[in-house]
Amino acid sequence: MSKKTQCETVVITRIKSSIGAKRNHRETLRSLGLRKIGDQVTRELDPITKGMVRTVSHMIIVEKTETPKDKLTKVEQVERAKEGE
Repeated sequence: MSKKTQCETVVITRIKSSIGAKRNHRETLRSLGLRKIGDQVTRELDPITKGMVRTVSHMIIVEKTETPKDKLTKVEQVERAKEGE
């Protein structure tokens, strides 16, 4: 059985227009939830999101965020506490 790893949380911001962009780039931006320049979404960085980010990397900015401790499950809090020791 594989151990589930913690996904990082990222904030994705759209910085460029999709005018003149390829159709799959426009659809990827829409799938990420970025409709207008300046829109931001917070997503977990799983393999699917990584692929989308790679596709439109020239049109977005990705910033890693730290998951607040109160949003973690009890198991994740215990694991982080063990790592800190």
